[in-house]
Amino acid sequence: MSFPLPPLVRRKDTEFDIGILLGRGTFTSVYAAVEKKTGLRCAMKIVDRYRCERLKKTADLYMEKHCLQRTNHSNIIKMLGWFSDNTNIFVMLEECLGGELWEVIKTVGCPVGRARHYLAQVVNAVSYLRQANIVHRDLKAENIMLTELGVVKLIDFGTAKDLENPHIKGSGNEVIENKSSDHRSDICFLREYPLMHVASSAKWLWKMPMCVSVQPTSRISRDMPFSSNATFIKYIYSQCPCCLWQICACKGLAAT
Repeated sequence: MSFPLPPLVRRKDTEFDIGILLGRGTFTSVYAAVEKKTGLRCAMKIVDRYRCERLKKTADLYMEKHCLQRTNHSNIIKMLGWFSDNTNIFVMLEECLGGELWEVIKTVGCPVGRARHYLAQVVNAVSYLRQANIVHRDLKAENIMLTELGVVKLIDFGTAKDLENPHIKGSGNEVIENKSSDHRSDICFLREYPLMHVASSAKWLWKMPMCVSVQPTSRISRDMPFSSNATFIKYIYSQCPCCLWQICACKGLAAT
């Protein structure tokens, strides 16, 4: 199953006004940008082709392009354009002025109501990816962006796996080398997500044993497509049996 966006329009970097730096990676820089002709605002990711090739990340970059061309969902970042010159690759992405989710929650967490709001959107995105036979494989707060209105956008599909097109592969980090990885890779993220968002501080969070990571669902499940904690736990276990020991460690949770 595929849910493609319309074909990308060919553009040049001279057609844009490049603004402030939004973020920087090992071989990428992201800037606020405005298309001169239309006034369209976007985030322009500029990839240093030399550094990308030297770090053997070119395949990851094209895997991300492939996945974003196959997807069209409100909780997955949209690629608005892709073009290149001799030194750089330019990737136009929709603007996310709310910033990175991890930056929002890493110090003091966030209110439970907002955590429910974010988690429900993440589940919607993962459910959509499952229908499209795409596994993200790197779900974490650093790869979730927010719009001004608090809409979740999954980003960074470089380590993803397209089960419908197995011949298209990334460049091979420790995640990609796991040839048996499937949708359970994304389901496992859901067991850790609730605690991450309601934790009072990141320092405290990382000291907590992983066995309690499902526990806060008692305050989150109302906005989820599950009628109770027990249903939520059964769903996670059905998708990823390796979580069983963690679920059992949450005493009395299934009965709430």
